[in-house]
Amino acid sequence: VDLVSFPFLLMAAFLLCMFCQLGIYCWFGNEIILQSLLTREACYEFDWINADLQVKNMLLIIMERSKRPLHLTAGKFSILSLDSFTSVINSA
Repeated sequence: VDLVSFPFLLMAAFLLCMFCQLGIYCWFGNEIILQSLLTREACYEFDWINADLQVKNMLLIIMERSKRPLHLTAGKFSILSLDSFTSVINSA
């Protein structure tokens, strides 16, 4: 394979673009996971002691729901995170 041929350079540019695109999706998927893990702490730091009963109930529901973090998936195939991105890069 000639490393300076047009088809090889075209394929290399294509692969670079695909890795960059996948990296962006995985980066923001990882940010969603990290921010959703901080939701429970943010609810607890709220001045919930002096809040109304309805607000306390809503905070309780939010805190219970935040036990399981949100995540983006590629279909139902894989979770988009930096861990999955590094596994794709290592296997390529």
